Amino acid sequence: MKNRKRTQEFFDNWDEYHQLVSELDSYQFTQRALAGEIRGRMLDVGNGGVFNYDVTCAEHITVVDIAADLVAQKKHPDNVTFKWGDATALPVDANSFDLVLQQLILHHLAERNFTVTRQRTMQAIQEAYRVLKPGGRLVIIESCLPKPIEIAERLLFPEFRAFVRLIGHPIVFQWNWRSLAEFAQAAGFVNVNLIPVNLGRWVIQLGRKWPTALTPVRMYKLTAHKPPA
Repeated sequence: MKNRKRTQEFFDNWDEYHQLVSELDSYQFTQRALAGEIRGRMLDVGNGGVFNYDVTCAEHITVVDIAADLVAQKKHPDNVTFKWGDATALPVDANSFDLVLQQLILHHLAERNFTVTRQRTMQAIQEAYRVLKPGGRLVIIESCLPKPIEIAERLLFPEFRAFVRLIGHPIVFQWNWRSLAEFAQAAGFVNVNLIPVNLGRWVIQLGRKWPTALTPVRMYKLTAHKPPA
């Protein structure tokens, strides 16, 4: 898929993005939102090498990411293993993890049209369900849009795709928070909860630092459980 390749190249070659995530005030609030969540055997999907949580709270962390340079790095915490892979086809066994974290990754799963984009997003959540142990917990931190803007984004998908290509950014698609909850329920998750996450003065939009007041973005934390056996 062409956009997956563009996304991989984008994260392989632009360290500034990772620096922004670690520095901007909005992402400090996402760090606080993860307090108490890190546990057991954990799968962190597409974290870009940014650990905005205490890795020592987990027994072991497997990071799956498409950034080849990140996966090749030899310096990482002792209880962390990197694997190359796509969020829609995780290279790990079923029923293996107590926690799956998908943090600011789902909007990067966009592809050539809305139908494929929706399918890939749902696949990523279905994969989280597959690899969780019965009773395991899914945590999604995601930048979202109000429903009317999500609808407009869908209707104007070809125009938006052309624009982001023009500025050299991979295609992205930001979902409404309730759409993500519906995807989780469709995958089989139960106890699906949505919790707003505060935003600071700055946020990343299309790879650039942007004043939060000038964007419609809202940050949400979604939690859900795979039913016990």
